[in-house]
Amino acid sequence: MANLTLILLYTGAVTILSYLKGIWSTVIPAHGGADWPFAYYFVALRVILRPQHFFASIYASTADAVVRIPAPGAWDNVLSFNSAVDQMFQSRWTLHGSRSVFEHPIHLAAMSKALGRNLDRCMPDLYDEVVHACEEAFSAMGEDKWRSVDATTLSHFLVARTNNRVFVGLPFCRDPQYTAHTIGLPSRLFVRGSLVRMIPEFLRPYLARFVSGQQRELGAAIAFLRPILEQHAEQHRQSQESGNPTVDRDLITSLLDALPADERTVEELAVRIMLTNTLPATFNTNNALTALLYDLADYPEYIPAIRAEAHRLLRTRAGAAVSAPTKAELDSMPHLERFIRESQRLNGTSAGALFRRVVAPNGFVFSDGVHIPHGAVICVPGMASVTDNANYADASTFNPYRSTAGARAASTSLTHLTFGHGRQACPGRFFTVVQLKLLLAYIVLHFDIRPGWGDGDEDGKRPKDVFLRFLRFPSMAGKCWCGGGRSGLPRRIVLV
Repeated sequence: MANLTLILLYTGAVTILSYLKGIWSTVIPAHGGADWPFAYYFVALRVILRPQHFFASIYASTADAVVRIPAPGAWDNVLSFNSAVDQMFQSRWTLHGSRSVFEHPIHLAAMSKALGRNLDRCMPDLYDEVVHACEEAFSAMGEDKWRSVDATTLSHFLVARTNNRVFVGLPFCRDPQYTAHTIGLPSRLFVRGSLVRMIPEFLRPYLARFVSGQQRELGAAIAFLRPILEQHAEQHRQSQESGNPTVDRDLITSLLDALPADERTVEELAVRIMLTNTLPATFNTNNALTALLYDLADYPEYIPAIRAEAHRLLRTRAGAAVSAPTKAELDSMPHLERFIRESQRLNGTSAGALFRRVVAPNGFVFSDGVHIPHGAVICVPGMASVTDNANYADASTFNPYRSTAGARAASTSLTHLTFGHGRQACPGRFFTVVQLKLLLAYIVLHFDIRPGWGDGDEDGKRPKDVFLRFLRFPSMAGKCWCGGGRSGLPRRIVLV
């Protein structure tokens, strides 16, 4: 009992001293009066409950300054993306038993190779899955029959199916259990990462395994993927020996090309596919597609122009595509391009953006002399910058035609941060935009989308977005009422 008391006293002392050192060893001012321990927790609660308003107040009062804000488990300072993601998901404990995944993030280069430079090669598979997934999702619709579908559930299904067609190919992309696994993975990892962050770092080797679910996630992924991973690995080995490179269009082949020979194991491949399928590929695209469906319902005046482009491009009849479009053809749809970019501007930027973690041992010094210590996670106000009238005229108004002809949905700037900016901008953004274009074009061409706000909302308005810490999600309360119209007319989707 005495030993336990000493351990608890020691733990408490270390925690308090670490906190005081973090507060008093920096000259960066704290926003919101959070310099003292008790005030810290009140301000942290404000950050958790209303991050968009907290960041907006920072942006309004100190737009060009660096300030500290409290967050559970660490101080986040308003200023390596991979390290920031590692910190968010605590991947050492939730995804893999080592830091090799983020110390050597070859999956990012593999994603860029498979999904960035070879989009035309994967276009036939991607479009085929768009058609197949959409028809399956709406298969219960018929003449004058209606059913209710959660908008987020619909988006998750369509995104997971189309992602997995390119990532792992047929038949696994259509396996209902694997689809369900990949749909739930991002939220599970985020929640478990948040729980792990609450554990003091020196106790994580002992306690993290009780909340991380690492072995369950890795075991489930391996159970699904082992056959196809082993098949690809054998084909890759044979192609290396024969000197004939493989021409598969999926992510696995690119990972095998990038991994050293001694790391081409089922476990290593599985964990990197899981990671690729989490934040960049599924999480962001889910939110983007849900927001796009809401925007189509909110602003139906833009649908005719988009539908005309889709009809000209997809050349479909009764759901059967004559041919898959090329990327160049998709890029020739200015109405769809601008609609997606504007939707991303207003819906795709979270309270905080450009998250980076200082990995240099001596920290980072800004040009004005402000020093950011090693290990700090820094970001910039995201929503506040894209709704600033100094950056956009009438910034809070949805207006796709504000975009200039050269502004693409995948392009980034200091005032358009959906995909980040600079050298560490999302490498999969070109694939994501192509995926969204195909899904949206097919849906607009074959379905009549109408707003039904009011049935579930007393104000008769679109369901409000929700925030979890600094992240932003479209409301999960929105539903799609789907049904068949009269013969020869588009099937209907009413978003409520």
